[in-house]
Amino acid sequence: MPPQAEVTPEMREKSQSLTRRIMGGPRDADLEARMRELNVPVLLLFGTEDKVLPPEVARIYPDILPNCNIMFVYDAGHEIEGDRPEAFVAVVEDFLDRKAGFLVNAKSGLIHP
Repeated sequence: MPPQAEVTPEMREKSQSLTRRIMGGPRDADLEARMRELNVPVLLLFGTEDKVLPPEVARIYPDILPNCNIMFVYDAGHEIEGDRPEAFVAVVEDFLDRKAGFLVNAKSGLIHP
């Protein structure tokens, strides 16, 4: 994996602002209304060890996104692609290949244990 670009203070603030909005406080009704109109399969990945967006946040998305697929990646934090790159690539590749036919356990019950 190539080195990631340095995070600028502006990028950090934007990310933290989004995280604060997702984790608590008032929800954005306009954004959620637009999300309900998405007519494409959506893959949401959550790391089971995420301290920024706890996996419990995943419970709100099935009500908001009509075609939502949620995956929990064990032993990964917020940066799943860095913590568990092999699992990240395997899940995303399977999702892109299968689209609406995406199944978590299409190959096995475990992804790169």
